[in-house]
Amino acid sequence: MAGNEIHVGAAADIAVGEATVLPMGATGHWDDIAVFHTEDGGFHAIDDSCTHGDISLAEGELEGLEIECWLHGSRFCLTDGKPQCLPATEPVGVHRVEVRDGEVYLTIVDRKQG
Repeated sequence: MAGNEIHVGAAADIAVGEATVLPMGATGHWDDIAVFHTEDGGFHAIDDSCTHGDISLAEGELEGLEIECWLHGSRFCLTDGKPQCLPATEPVGVHRVEVRDGEVYLTIVDRKQG
């Protein structure tokens, strides 16, 4: 395992359509990170704060590969972090996720995609 990888946990512990949040204190990143288990069986990680209202995206509604912020309705693509509708105009950071032997690992990317 590479030194910059963070063990998130067992893939089976994150239900499909749900997310788990890694607090910034546990990752050393400037924001909490949300790791989503999508309906297609994939795992995706983004910075957890909506760029419009600083609201936890993990608490939003996941549909396909987009997460909707529950406060104002901004949607973000989980693969590139780009907002899909207003009011958000700035992307969220996207991080690498890998599943090995049923365990989820995160690699933090310290830049916003887009």
